[in-house]
Amino acid sequence: MIDFAFFQTLALPEIVLSAMILLILLVDAYFPKRFMLVYSLAQTSVLASLLVVALGFSVVPQYGFHMQYVQDGLSSLLKLVMLVIMFFVFIYTRRSVRETLKMKSEFFILTLLSLLGCMIMVSSSSVLSIYLGVELFALPIYALIALERDCAYASEAAMKYFIMGAVASALLLYGISLLYGLSGSLVFKDIALFVQSGMNQSPLLLFAMVFIVAALCFKLGAVPFHMWLPDVYEGGALSVVSYLGSVPKLAALGFLVRILIDTLPGLSDHWQILLLCFGMLSIIVGNVCALVQQNILRLLAYSTISHVGFILLGLAEGGLDGYHAALFYTIIYAMMAASTFGVLLIIRAGGGKAQEISDLAGLNEQQPWLAFMFLLLIVSLAGIPPLLGFDAKLLVLLALANAGHYVMVTIALVMSVIGGFYYFRILRMMYFEKPKSTLNVQMRMSTLLVISSNGILLVLLGLFPTSLIDICQIVIS
Repeated sequence: MIDFAFFQTLALPEIVLSAMILLILLVDAYFPKRFMLVYSLAQTSVLASLLVVALGFSVVPQYGFHMQYVQDGLSSLLKLVMLVIMFFVFIYTRRSVRETLKMKSEFFILTLLSLLGCMIMVSSSSVLSIYLGVELFALPIYALIALERDCAYASEAAMKYFIMGAVASALLLYGISLLYGLSGSLVFKDIALFVQSGMNQSPLLLFAMVFIVAALCFKLGAVPFHMWLPDVYEGGALSVVSYLGSVPKLAALGFLVRILIDTLPGLSDHWQILLLCFGMLSIIVGNVCALVQQNILRLLAYSTISHVGFILLGLAEGGLDGYHAALFYTIIYAMMAASTFGVLLIIRAGGGKAQEISDLAGLNEQQPWLAFMFLLLIVSLAGIPPLLGFDAKLLVLLALANAGHYVMVTIALVMSVIGGFYYFRILRMMYFEKPKSTLNVQMRMSTLLVISSNGILLVLLGLFPTSLIDICQIVIS
C-alpha cells in the first residue's frame, strides 16, 4: 500500500524538483553533449514533481517552517497546472532548442529553476518566502531571454526586462519592508490581523499596498507596466517566450491572492480600485494596440495584456465569484498561450518564419490539421463559443455584472469585439491567402498528440466546463 501521507510532506514537490535540477547539472557537467539525456531528465523532473503534487493534493491548509510556507488547495492546483503546462512546453520546444540554441542544457536548467521559483511563490505564507520565490523565478528569466547572445534583439530585450524587473523588485521589496516595519511580523496571517484590527491608520500602509500592486502588475504585464512585454516577446527566443507567456501568469495570480486577498483584505476598498483601473486600461490598450501589429509575436504580446486585464477585473470584483473566475481564467489562458506558441514553434521547425502575420499565409493548404488546431486556439483566445475561452470571459463578466459594474462590462464587451478583429486577421491569412513558401512540417508523435489533445480539450471543456469551475470554487473558498 502507498502511504499517501508521505506525499503530503510540506515542500516535497520543491525538494524533488531541486534534487533533479542538481542531478541535471551534474549530468551536463560530465556529459555536455548528450542533449536527449538532459531533455529526458528535465521531463522526468517535471513528471516526478507532478506525481508528488497529485498524490499529496489536499484542500486543507498545512503550515510549516514557522508559518513561512503553506500547502493548500490553491497552491496544489496551481502547481499541478504549472507542471502539466511545463511538460507540454518542453515537448514543443525540444526541436527548437536542439537546432537553434547554442546553450541547450542551460535552457532546461534555467527554466526548471524559474519553475521552482513559481512553485515557491504560490506556497508562500510570509513576505520573506514569497520574495525568495519572486527572485528565484525572475533571475533565470533574465538569462533565458539573452540565451541567443549573437542576436541583438535578444540582448536588447534582456536588458530592458532586467532593468524594468530590477525596478519592480525594488518596489516589491520596499512595499513588504513597510508591511514588516508597521506590523512587526513577516507572516501573512499576522499582517492581516494587524491591518484588520484598525490599530494603525498610517498612510504608509497605503504606500506599501501601492508599491506591491505595482510590482505585481509588472510581473503580469498589465498597463501601465507593460512596456517590456512586446519587446521581450519579439526579441526573446520563441522557446523561452512559450514558457514566459504561460507558467509565470499562474504564479503571479497565486502571488496576488496571497498578498492582497489573504494579507490585505482590510485595504480591499483601495486595491480593488487600483485593479479595476489597471484591468480596464490593460483591456483597452492591449486590444487597440494589437489592431495595428503586423508582427505576430507583438500581436500576441498585446493580446496577453488584454487577457491580463480580464484577470485583474475578476480579482477586483471583490467576492468569491470574481476570485474563482480569475483563477479559472488564468488557468485557461496559460493553457491556450502555451499551445499557441507551440504551434508557432512547430511552424518554425518546418522551415516557416512565423514572425509576421503574413508568414502564416496558406497554412491550411499545406498543413490542414495544424491549421485547424491553430484555428481552435485563436477562436478560443477571441472568446467565441463554444470554446473554453468563451467560458472564461463569461465568468469574469458575470461576476462584474453581479457586483454592479455594468460600465466595466460594457467596455470589456466592446473591446472583446475589437479583439476578435485582429484574431480573425490571422485566420484569414491561414485560410484565404496563398502560401508564400513551402512548409515541411514533420511532427513527432508526441508533438502531434499534445497539440491535438490541447485542441480537443478546448472543445470538450468549453462544452462541459462545470468540473473545472467547481475545482476553482473549492480551492478558492
